[in-house]
Formats: sequence, structure tokens, C-alpha cells
Amino acid sequence: MVKIFTSGSFLDENEVSEKIQEKICETLGKKTKKVIVESRPEFVNKEKVKKLSQLCNLEIAVGLESANDNVLKYSINKGFGLKDYIKAVEIIKNFCSLKTYILLKPPFLTEKESIQDAVNTAKTAGEHSSSLSFNPVNIQKNTFVEFLWKRNEYRTPWLWSVVEVLKESKKITKARLMCSPTGGGTRRGARNCPKCDKKILSAIQDFSLTQNVSVFNALYCECKEEWLDSLEVEGFMQ
Repeated sequence: MVKIFTSGSFLDENEVSEKIQEKICETLGKKTKKVIVESRPEFVNKEKVKKLSQLCNLEIAVGLESANDNVLKYSINKGFGLKDYIKAVEIIKNFCSLKTYILLKPPFLTEKESIQDAVNTAKTAGEHSSSLSFNPVNIQKNTFVEFLWKRNEYRTPWLWSVVEVLKESKKITKARLMCSPTGGGTRRGARNCPKCDKKILSAIQDFSLTQNVSVFNALYCECKEEWLDSLEVEGFMQ
């Protein structure tokens, strides 16, 4: 399997020309079992997807992030809405498989709200996707999230929240669930505490490989109580 990371849209001809798109898919189609490319919904069209899917076993990954249009507009500034995602899905599902990215804890959501939003998004996207990839926010330099973080107005997601999202999402969708937190266990990534970060991250990795929620059964750390308390009180602190 080959996944092509473009940090953009493989189907956007301003990034990757139509000729090169076809050449890549044709070449990889002869040597691999699957080719995964990423694209925003607006670059998905029937003719292009049909042609590329004939050249290789294609999967298109779309960063929906949230199924809530308010979150997409005000927390993520995504530039498209749920209806645009659904429109692209209706094309993709006729020719190839779909992978959907879901963002966990964009700014302006509490920890509890972010868990609920991710699970709700998994329910919506899981109806159309063969796999869902959950991406906890990590702090990148020179971003608005970093600005908030440096002012102590934003905290990256708890790893307990990641576990909760995976467990709850597994109950409501048959899609394969995956998560590999960028910067996990560091100050700028999803984290709990130094005592349990490695153990939780290992369990998340095991789940992504096996889809077995039992890997989370024996997990415990004193910081879990702090996480539970934060879910209850942070709504009153806004």
C-alpha cells in the first residue's frame, strides 16, 4: 500500500497535474494493492475519480474534521461544510473507498464538547467511510492555536479523551478506526501525565491495529480522576 501525503489535495490539478495524477496511479496500480490519496471535497469529480480508480485500487481520504458546520466554520475555518463532504462522498462511493479524517478538540470547544463532537462525526462519517482516522490537535508553531496555548487558553486533548472517543465510536460504526497522535505524550501533543502517557499511547496503537477495545480495559492512572473532574467543571469556567 502507498499513501501519498501532499499536505493538500492530490486531485487539485494546480498541485498535481492531471497527467501526473494518472501516471502515478497507473504506475502504482501495477505494483501495489492500494493507493491512498488526499483531497478536499471541491476537487472530487466523477470523471476524474472514475478514471483514476480504473488505474489502481484507489482510496480517497477527506479531512471532514467535524460534522458540525459551526465547528467547521468558527473553530477550524475549514472552508467547506458537511453538505460539500456528502456531495463528494456520493461520487467516491461509486468508484472507490473513502477514508475520513476527524479532528479531536479544535479550539473553542471544551474537552467534553470535543469528545461529543468527534463521536457524532464518527457516526455521520462512518456511514460512508471504510476507515476513520482520529487526529488529536497538536500545537504547531506560528498558528492561532499556539497563540491560545501560550496564553493558557487552550490545552491539547487528554489521551483519556482519545480512548473515550475510540471506545464510543466503535459502538456506532463498522468503519475501521485509527489514531496515531502526533506529538503524543509531549507538551504540544495529546497527553495525560508522564506516568501513563507511554502506556496509553501503546494501547491506542494496539487498538488501531486490532480494533479490539479490550486493550483499554486495564488502563488506569491517578490522572484519570483529574480528567473526569475537568469534564464536569470546565463548562462552568467558560
